[in-house]
Amino acid sequence: MSSISIRSLGISSLTYLFSGVLSAVVPFLALPFFTKYLSADEYGLVGLFQGVFTIFLAVVGLGVAGSVVKKRGDLNDHEFGVYNFNLLLIWLASGVVIAFLVALLNPYLTGYFVVSSFVIWAGFFYAFFTFATNIQLAILQSENKSYTYSFIQVMSVVLNVLLGVIAVRYFMASGESRVLSMVIASVVMAFCSIIFIVKSKRVIFFYNVEHIKMAMRFGVPLMPHGLTIFLSNWASLFVLKMFVDADSVGIYLFAFQLSMVLGVACDAFNRAYVPWLFSHLKVNLFKDKVRIVKVTYVHFVVTLGVAISSFYLGPTFIKFVFSREYWESAEIVGILVLGQAFGGMYLMVTNYLFFMERTTILSAVTISTNILGLGLCFLLVQDFGLVGAAYAFLFTRVISFVFVWIASSRIYNMPWFLRTTA
Repeated sequence: MSSISIRSLGISSLTYLFSGVLSAVVPFLALPFFTKYLSADEYGLVGLFQGVFTIFLAVVGLGVAGSVVKKRGDLNDHEFGVYNFNLLLIWLASGVVIAFLVALLNPYLTGYFVVSSFVIWAGFFYAFFTFATNIQLAILQSENKSYTYSFIQVMSVVLNVLLGVIAVRYFMASGESRVLSMVIASVVMAFCSIIFIVKSKRVIFFYNVEHIKMAMRFGVPLMPHGLTIFLSNWASLFVLKMFVDADSVGIYLFAFQLSMVLGVACDAFNRAYVPWLFSHLKVNLFKDKVRIVKVTYVHFVVTLGVAISSFYLGPTFIKFVFSREYWESAEIVGILVLGQAFGGMYLMVTNYLFFMERTTILSAVTISTNILGLGLCFLLVQDFGLVGAAYAFLFTRVISFVFVWIASSRIYNMPWFLRTTA
């Protein structure tokens, strides 16, 4: 039996959950400040930047950061250190290639995404440096060091928000200054992450082509899956910019960030849940599988309960705390929170595809459902504006959850109907 017990899951989950919620609460508490100093138009620019960043994050490093947790159990300490070094080589090499392509295709990118060259380059650098921090966090997660992981996660968010407040309040109240503050924060965190990885001997400087191939076999099929994050979360901002106006982008982003409190909480639980889940799937005992299914269903009920309550509490909260310019978001915040709930449920069922290393199937399912959702967004936004974008987001999350659950159930057998015997 794995040494990772229910008790350790509880402790880790609470730690990850606390830091995850705190990481969502800090930007949440800063929202009144940013909405005071930034117009909906300027705030929307920040959202477009985050969309561009998400695209680059999917391709910088070729998706290999996600392999750290899975490979930690397959490699000894020396091999793990060599593996991490080769991940960093992939990161640097991919960064150079992508930077060259950005410089070459910049005029086309700015026209396609309807943003400035500054936003394109800022999105690239933010993604490039964020990758280094993600490697550090993945190493900590793989070793179940939830306290250190949580500290780094919270400090990253605090630095990001603090620099943003300073930039907007004391330098220039504009979307560009907020974007620049985010890039600077990512550079600082990346520098600290590299120092931590090297000093803690998580990296052994030895080139290994087999490790590179191993990482790329895991990561490259995930790149389309990473792009679905853009399609699901951020593409609607660009659609709103095209068919409505710049203010609607800021209003939608504001509502989306409110909904992300639930999304971050679900992600935090999942980070603690994955090592526990994988340890029991390796043992492959039926009674453990029944317990896993029960945990999953409890998660579903709690998550949906929180989402349903947001339809009643969200609009009141928005109108009580925030300026009138953002009140229009009250009619979509509940829809977006419900979408985040299905996103959290999606995380619970997609883990089986990661465990079986069937990431190609995951990418195929999620990118096809998100392309379908994007098409729906184009149609609904033209007729219903903000509400149409919100319902397209909800639809995408629901069908992604359903189809990934079906795919994972066929790849890895689980007692989803709570059978008591194998």
